[in-house]
Amino acid sequence: MPEFEPPENPMPPVFEIESPPAIHHLESLGYISGGDFHAQDVRLWSDGRYVVAKRLLFHWTVLECHLDDDTGYDDRWCCETLAIARTAVQSFPDDWPVGFEPVGWHHHPRTARRRDGGDPSNEEIDP
Repeated sequence: MPEFEPPENPMPPVFEIESPPAIHHLESLGYISGGDFHAQDVRLWSDGRYVVAKRLLFHWTVLECHLDDDTGYDDRWCCETLAIARTAVQSFPDDWPVGFEPVGWHHHPRTARRRDGGDPSNEEIDP
């Protein structure tokens, strides 16, 4: 497993959503907590949808979730590093069209697609 390396210029731990229920939801699922949270780790939309970068055992994942759902996520994309996961989170557009996928992911578990180096031109489907 690669050793964790913080980004060169980490953003200060700031959460700009002024909704206590949203903050409580994200904290209760372990997606944010105190000083371990940075603004580029999550994006929240007014309709309750959000994306969040989450550390897994050997890599990072970007989860597509909804504040009304305490049991799981709608979709996810695996990323090799925190920096790639943060870039993926920030790549979601403000209008978030149906079918949008973030940049940089190397595995999409739902469809068994893989992208070597996160490059769409290297996409393969697991057998």
